Amino acid sequence: MHGDKAQRAELLPNLRAAPLTRVKNRDAGLDIARGFAMVLVVFGHALVGALGAGLISDNAERVLTAIYAVHMPLFFMISGYLAPRLINLPTDVFAARFWSRLVWPYLLWSLVLMSAHFLMRAYTNTAMTGFHPFTILWKPPAVMWFLYYLGIAILIARAVRGAPNTVRAALGMAVISAPYILPALPDQTRFIGFFILGTMIPNARVSGAFPKSSTTVAVIITALSLLMLWTLPIDNTDAYPASQIWLLPAAFAGPFLLYRASQYVALNMPNVPFMQVLRLIGQNTMPVFVLHILITAGTRIGLLKIGVTDWAVIICAATLLGLIIPLLAGQIANRAGIEKWLGWR
Repeated sequence: MHGDKAQRAELLPNLRAAPLTRVKNRDAGLDIARGFAMVLVVFGHALVGALGAGLISDNAERVLTAIYAVHMPLFFMISGYLAPRLINLPTDVFAARFWSRLVWPYLLWSLVLMSAHFLMRAYTNTAMTGFHPFTILWKPPAVMWFLYYLGIAILIARAVRGAPNTVRAALGMAVISAPYILPALPDQTRFIGFFILGTMIPNARVSGAFPKSSTTVAVIITALSLLMLWTLPIDNTDAYPASQIWLLPAAFAGPFLLYRASQYVALNMPNVPFMQVLRLIGQNTMPVFVLHILITAGTRIGLLKIGVTDWAVIICAATLLGLIIPLLAGQIANRAGIEKWLGWR
């Protein structure tokens, strides 16, 4: 794990479209963790589409909730961990990178996704009643809420970068707790707190050994959370999945276990093909992030149009294509030298 310092120089390292080759001097454990989290994102959205189309029973809602309890806290904490070099840059350099690697991708792909949704509104699970592009300034469309809240998190972290650790830790926990205390706040607000806490993780702690007791505690917390998830009523109708307060411990324990597992396989099974694929995805998550929602929806719609109704086939096809096609697009964009204009670098 010798690439932490190099990685911290990136603006959004977890959303960086590197060439589809192995990148030197990167933390393989972080890349694998990002790759696994992105697979969960794509699978989760394929599952959401199948649920919305009425292809599978509501019991799948529990699987979806388990996924959402872990993958977004993991993404925001990793993003926070990798952010200090960015948030400490001089103002002019910070502003330029913030624009090119976050604001521009957000504006571009929000308009692309909104336009695609409007044009395909007759076939999607949720129909748009009108095309109002200016609303992206305050209402992120589809998956673009991630970049929207990530941008807010970066600005807040930069504003408090000189504060004592106790103040930043208290702020992070307060933001995580806020949506549970003030229901009017968007559920996604809590992820800003995970980002702030991520900025406080020291390099030595991520790359070094963890006490065995910490892993044991995380396993127990995750197991208890899953048990509750499979026994208590679940209703995500009017809320972001996994926003239930009793799943909050899993939002800390789950990402910790995923990273520990990623660190283990990076050290002990680096040449296993599946792990290499996860690492590849983790190095190229921006094209997957912005394109997968179009591909998973398009795959589902296309298969239903030709008479394929097997939910397992639809979900598997949507997930695989939602990963493969964006990776190929990232490769093409990189070779053509247009990845910067697409917001992928």
